[in-house]
Amino acid sequence: DEVMRSALSRLRLPGRRECREVAGRSYLLDVAHNLAAIDKLLEHIDTTSCNKRIFALFSVMKDKDIQGMVQACSGKFEAWFLADQPDNPRASSADELAKILREEGNDMISISSNIRQAFRRAQSVMSTGDLLVVFGSFFTVAAVMPLLDKDCKKEAQ
Repeated sequence: DEVMRSALSRLRLPGRRECREVAGRSYLLDVAHNLAAIDKLLEHIDTTSCNKRIFALFSVMKDKDIQGMVQACSGKFEAWFLADQPDNPRASSADELAKILREEGNDMISISSNIRQAFRRAQSVMSTGDLLVVFGSFFTVAAVMPLLDKDCKKEAQ
């Protein structure tokens, strides 16, 4: 039993509240794609974040409660970086997401044609100590992970 408890306490799921740091900037990757997961993500940010500014990179499937997710995040992010997922017919368009965000009073929005572009745009406005929260779907996080890996390798050289 003790071995099992010890192993479980060290278990980490890639993409679930996964924190990374590259060049003084922080990244929080979370596959959160429903209200319960969003609530846990926001709780995690509130209890662990000491960052200057917090940005969101968000892309989600259109069959999710997008309105509820956006409402739950109200006032949390300095700006939203939205991305289309052109190869994923289930994904909500960045334009649709922007409309919902604007209806909820968010006006700092960047729309990109893909996740890579949204990620690089977000990085271009980040300073040391800032946090980018990448969330909304497994697809969103999976697209950002290799970009961060590449950045980590560059920084190590």
